[in-house]
Amino acid sequence: MRNSCAVVLMVFATVSSSVACGTSRNGRSGLDAGTSRDSGNADTGTPLSCACDVDASCSSGCSCDSDCRSACDSCSGCCSSTGSCVSGSEQSACGSGGDTCDVCSGGSICRNSQCAGTRVCTDGTSYDCSSLDEEWVSTQCCVDGVTQCVDGTAYDCETGHSDRTWTGAKCCIEFDATCVPGTAYDCGTGSTIENWTGSVCCVEGATECFDSASEYDCTTGRTGRTFTGSKCCLVE
Repeated sequence: MRNSCAVVLMVFATVSSSVACGTSRNGRSGLDAGTSRDSGNADTGTPLSCACDVDASCSSGCSCDSDCRSACDSCSGCCSSTGSCVSGSEQSACGSGGDTCDVCSGGSICRNSQCAGTRVCTDGTSYDCSSLDEEWVSTQCCVDGVTQCVDGTAYDCETGHSDRTWTGAKCCIEFDATCVPGTAYDCGTGSTIENWTGSVCCVEGATECFDSASEYDCTTGRTGRTFTGSKCCLVE
């Protein structure tokens, strides 16, 4: 019995020596490539920890920091460059749904969590060019966050509307539209896509506008059309 025990002890010592040298049964290193273990810890298969994750908060510029990811997972605003969830309503941090924040530039402004419009400089007066998004530059009024500036009147341009700006000579609109001749009566009557500025009719979603003698000729028996008072516009 003593001789058998000696054989068992010799086999165990040989296996232990092999493991201590860092060699697995298949002859490879006991650590897989790209995987690291903390010194003194058991071989649990835990991947190398995020090197730039230095504390319990989001580390700036550290894309693998779980604190950064979790901060924006349920964010209704946007995710800043530091991984923080912000409102998404600022010019320098605009967005929603936890997406990376956009920086609104070129005269665009953050509207409804989206960078919208551009800067348009047009005719006006220094007196009228005084709203938050207007700037009087030399002899022109520069308006941020608009799509175009067209002829109109102060009353028809701004009264009852929050998506238009009067410069003193032009009506600047924030929405995408095709602006064509029309009449105050026909432009907007019973329509949610026509906008009367005082001089022209701006039709949202219009792909083409052409001369038409009457609303009857433009729309009767047809869909996807609207009559401005002098033009028949095809709309999407």
